[in-house]
Order: sequence, then structure tokens, then C-alpha cells
Amino acid sequence: MREQGTTLYITGAGVSADSGIPTFRGHDGYWTIGSRNYTPQEMATRAMYLGDPAQFLLWYYRRFAAYRHVQPNAVHHWLAGQCNAGQCNDSSSGGPSGGSSGGSPRARLITQNIDGLDGKAGNRDYISIHGRLNKMTLLHDQSLFDQRPSDQRPSDQRSSDQPPDHPDSDHDANHDADHDANHDYGVGLCDAPWDEVAASLSSQPSLSNQTSLASQTSLSSQTSLSKQTSPTPADPTDPDDPAETNEAALIAALLAACRIPPSGPQMGVSLKPYVLLFDEYYTDLYRMTEAERWMNSASRMVFMGTSFSVNITAIALRTAVQRGIPVEIVDPEPIDLAASFGIPAGMADISYHAMTAEAWVQSQG
Repeated sequence: MREQGTTLYITGAGVSADSGIPTFRGHDGYWTIGSRNYTPQEMATRAMYLGDPAQFLLWYYRRFAAYRHVQPNAVHHWLAGQCNAGQCNDSSSGGPSGGSSGGSPRARLITQNIDGLDGKAGNRDYISIHGRLNKMTLLHDQSLFDQRPSDQRPSDQRSSDQPPDHPDSDHDANHDADHDANHDYGVGLCDAPWDEVAASLSSQPSLSNQTSLASQTSLSSQTSLSKQTSPTPADPTDPDDPAETNEAALIAALLAACRIPPSGPQMGVSLKPYVLLFDEYYTDLYRMTEAERWMNSASRMVFMGTSFSVNITAIALRTAVQRGIPVEIVDPEPIDLAASFGIPAGMADISYHAMTAEAWVQSQG
């Protein structure tokens, strides 16, 4: 059923670029440079987390450290305003219909980014379809959230077979706390201990004094791990911070904080970043069923700042074409969707806006 007047926005890294986060396709992007020993396609996988958790955690930690102070830009704030309006536009009044019950949302947002900038901007309910880097969960079998046998799961519901154009920008505040409190999903969704790892290293001169943060961590609560460590976290981006200069100590602290013993990550015990990896599937841990429901009820889809190189965009585009709803593409260099996805001429209502997301938002008045 189509919700009259509801626009579904689907955003990628281009939206966060004006906040200073690389789009990951550039020469300095994480999906270009990878790490010291691995390509990005190797690094951002569950296989890497299980096989070399030290390098996996170090890579994600450094991403967090690089962008932890990034703030939302005008596009994030505009999207928050659209989504928080709560009701669809009433053509007779020329604006939102207000707070009356029974109306349809004016707008909804699915973001590929894991930076949490939409939450920082005050968006009260959006879907981070690839997770958020400032959260972690217990390591678990994905089948907990998808009852289909693995050979019956559609290949396009893997997160990606190609390096994404975006996704993982890197930190958000606690604007999502209310949602998190109601969506533990039984896998101990909790705050990631990145700051606490840096603080523990800077406050303790000897690695021998590094007690296991894991022994201090309770996943039965939604409280921040910061309550169990130093109240004044060090800045992980400071070149004088031991967390940057002493890699061995940093790795030891990361493994301890994430409850990873020498034998490797343990199911139901070890912590894993709440980030959808290349070799994982979209499941309801990432609100996939809800995302599909939003796709199937929208009256229009607007894709902003994405190159369509991750599968969620293909799923959304296919849904829009099948339902015959208008599609708008906002990107400085938009790809030809009809050609790239084999959409027959005249089958889809697709409009292209060759501009940045910020310029497009400004054009909306």
C-alpha cells in the first residue's frame, strides 16, 4: 500500500562528504587505500574478523579515531526536519498536516552510512541499514535473524560484492539511544569501547597494567562502557597518544575490550562492531524487513550521494520500478540507471539532478 505523499530518502557517502568524511572512492578513501596488509574487500569481512581480529579491529578503530569529531551538515539537518515532521504534506494547507493521528509520514530515511550523523542531527527514527560504528554486538550467527537456509537467501541481499561507495563514515552520538533501548535484538547491542581503549592506554604507562576491559563489561545493560573506564578519554587522533604510537599495546587493548581470547573470537562472548560486512546478509538486526516495508509504501524515492555500488540501492531501485513510483537521483556525477540496471526505456520515471546533495536541498526552498 502506498502512503500518500511519503518520500523515502536513501543516502550514501556523498551526503556526509560536506562534513569532511571521504566518499571512499577518492584517492584517500578507506575503500581505496585499505590497510597495511589487506585490501578493503578483504578487511571489511566477517572472515577477517574471525581470522585476524587484531588487524580488523585496528582498521575500524583508526577509522573511528579519524572522524570521531565530525558533525552533521545542512543536508543531515534538512533530512531530520523532513522525517521529524511526522505527517505527509496536506495539499490543501500547503504544509505538513500537523500532529493529528492516522496520517502518513512526510518522509523516511534509509542511510548506507554508519557515521550516525543523521542521529547527531536529531533524526528521531531512521534506518542505518549497514549499522553504526559506535555500537557493538555479541558475535552471533546471522541465521538468528534470517530463518531461510543460506542457499535460499538471494545473492543481492548480501551487503555487497563490490566495495561500497560509502558506507562507513564513523561516529554518532546518543540521539539513537531511545531506539537502541528498544531494539537490543538479543545480541547485547552496546556502546563500542573505542574511546575507552584510548583512555586506558594513555592513563596506564605499562602494558602489563592493562587489565582486561572484557572482565569489566556487562552486555546485559545498555549502559556505556565508559562507566567502567577512565572518565576522561584521551583523543585517539593525538599523535602523542600511546593508542596511536604503540600499536602492540593498542591491539592488546582492543582484543581485551572486545573479549577476544588468543584462540580467536567466540560466539556469544566476543564483541563485534555493529557494521554489516561484505560477506554478511541484510537481516532484521539491521531492520531489513522494516526497510522493505518502507520501500513498498513510499510514493517517491530520492537517492542522494550514492553510486549504487551496494546492494541495498539495487533492491530499492527495483522496488521503485516495479511499483511505478518516481525516482530522483541526486549526485554530481549520476550514473545512468537505465543503462546500468537494464531498465527498458519508458518503464521507469527517473529524474537526474547533477549536483551535490547540499545544492539540491537548497533548491527545495
